Amino acid sequence: MRCQIVNCNQTAVNGGSYCRRHSREQIVAYRITDPALKDSVSHHNGAVLTDLSQQVVLLRSLIERRLNMASSECEQIAAYNFVANQLATLTKMTETLVKLQREAGDLLDRAEVDMFVDKVISAVSEELKDIPNFEDIVDRIVSRIQEQE
Repeated sequence: MRCQIVNCNQTAVNGGSYCRRHSREQIVAYRITDPALKDSVSHHNGAVLTDLSQQVVLLRSLIERRLNMASSECEQIAAYNFVANQLATLTKMTETLVKLQREAGDLLDRAEVDMFVDKVISAVSEELKDIPNFEDIVDRIVSRIQEQE
């Protein structure tokens, strides 16, 4: 089933009528009276996949900053516990992000990319087949694609 939001082609979450992104906009779970907390919840309620990406970047920056703050060996050693914990969190967040991107169709596996490239090369070859020495052109295209890897 597709998301019920107009112009959204994402798959709806199991048992729901909306995709991951839009289902968050449909849920109001708590009545919060503290204005600052209410504002914070409203801000974070709109979280989407890119927010997780931004959190990964922020966490990387925090880890780097903490290590760079150390001006002596003792301070570096003191930072290791924090860094080790944050690296474990960063690993979990990155794995979650990759999983969510795959589920959303935003990320392709290596095999899917290879299959796509093969289809593109096949289509280009078919379109160029009437041109003399088209194999040379296709070979140059393949070489250029391989340089990008």
